[in-house]
Amino acid sequence: MDTQCRQYPLSAQCEILCTSVNGYRPRKRVAALPERQQLTDAQLLTLIQTIHAS
Repeated sequence: MDTQCRQYPLSAQCEILCTSVNGYRPRKRVAALPERQQLTDAQLLTLIQTIHAS
């Protein structure tokens, strides 16, 4: 979707894919994280606290 943003607005892409912009952006951030098995307990705790603070 990122490569298509130059041609089509993100809102239009999300509408076609039956998702919301608000649902796409957090998923994009999560996709940038390392595999969950690679996170230490401290990193996982920080991630959970960050998610719940939003």
